[in-house]
Amino acid sequence: MTIGSFARRRVLQALVTLLALTLVVHAGMSLIPGDPIRALFGFVPPSPEELEALRAQYGLDQPYPVQYLAYLTQLLQGNLGVTISFNPQPVSTVVGATLPTTALLIGIGLVLQLTTAYAVAVVSMLRRFRLVSVLTWWVAVAATAAPVIFTAWALRSYFTLGYQGLGWFPYPFDGTPEAYVLPMIALVVMLAGPVVLLFRSEMLHTLQSTFAKFAVASGHSDLRIVGVHAAKASAGPVIAYLGASLGYLLTGVVIVEAIYDIPGIGNLILDSVARRDRAVVVSGVLVISVLAILGGMVADIVAATLDPRLRLEGDGPR
Repeated sequence: MTIGSFARRRVLQALVTLLALTLVVHAGMSLIPGDPIRALFGFVPPSPEELEALRAQYGLDQPYPVQYLAYLTQLLQGNLGVTISFNPQPVSTVVGATLPTTALLIGIGLVLQLTTAYAVAVVSMLRRFRLVSVLTWWVAVAATAAPVIFTAWALRSYFTLGYQGLGWFPYPFDGTPEAYVLPMIALVVMLAGPVVLLFRSEMLHTLQSTFAKFAVASGHSDLRIVGVHAAKASAGPVIAYLGASLGYLLTGVVIVEAIYDIPGIGNLILDSVARRDRAVVVSGVLVISVLAILGGMVADIVAATLDPRLRLEGDGPR
């Protein structure tokens, strides 16, 4: 299967997945107890006329199948709907305002995860069968086992002012470069652990191959053999893993945004669930899902291009 055929097949699968996702999230929000219109009034009971008028305005007086089909029709036209509030705003505007912050977390997080994993794996292989290699393996295992909610909460508790900590970093999030440090560390720890283990495993396998022994016989330094040749041969599976784990990373971003009160898509979704604002929740989940699917597709293609062992045969890279 060529790269073009594989990409077309993945796009078709992605469209079916996104359609099913909109139905599941839309239906799930409809099953949450409570009335989003009554929630607008807080503790002030609205009149029956006000309730009926607002329900009709947002289409909540229609049977659920009609509501979903109306939302799907708007979505296909590029309209994400409006927020449920006394001053409705386009959902695209609300979600778009939070997208740069979340994209920054994802982008920098991926770069730091990959570079950290590369550096640790190279040091571990250069000192393999020594204490440094054993320690890096155990640290990577511990990082893999640590839930991101625990790591993010512990970092916030010890290094910010909010919980009688050291006060080295600001909390709540204020948008300064210092405010990004702890969230980034939490995200790096979340995914760098398994990437280090995968990198070590692939490098160890590569160093036992014939071409690595030939490189040693040719007089190349250990650093060049491990840091260049073995790392390049191991990059394909690692990038493929990162692409497959992008959904896991996005879940971690949602958790980190909530813990550090970062105004991103994840925090917006959680706030909208509390307000039962269905259009915002579905649109936010849709944006995150599109990012995860596109990232996975790009990673598959890049991995197959970098590593000649990964061929696009059958249903995907092998």
